[in-house]
Amino acid sequence: MEILRDRYALVLVHIDKFGLDLAGNDFSNKDFIEAEKYEKNKDISNGIYGTLWGYTCDFPYIDIKNDNGSWVIVKTEYNNNFIIIDSMLKTVKFENGIVIHRGNLQSCGNRLWDEKSKKEYKNNIVLKCSKKENFAGTDEWFKKWKEYKRNMIKV
Repeated sequence: MEILRDRYALVLVHIDKFGLDLAGNDFSNKDFIEAEKYEKNKDISNGIYGTLWGYTCDFPYIDIKNDNGSWVIVKTEYNNNFIIIDSMLKTVKFENGIVIHRGNLQSCGNRLWDEKSKKEYKNNIVLKCSKKENFAGTDEWFKKWKEYKRNMIKV
């Protein structure tokens, strides 16, 4: 797949108010995170699950924004344990990585946008042609979400 040209990727992961992700991995106060259970398959309950580069138009992300949880950006390596769950939504599963940022959806979105210009990601074809409005949490993404929400109310 073309998005896998670089050695590393950044993944946006939601954690609840207790510091746990969807699979129950504990992110609280850790710089290095490793899945407590990892199986090399598409079952997201056995690994760390998130959105590659936070690059999504999947508006349900807004629904979990205000649940007293938070967001983290994890830098992980493309290797045999990196699995693409849904190529359209750019959701992935992986075994471990380094937490490079913690915050709300907006701070994570803006950090991902800033990270995309770093030299180590220069060959990433998705990032080369990406627009800020596709990075979950950026101001542009929220504007798009509000428009989407207005159109849904009209239906």
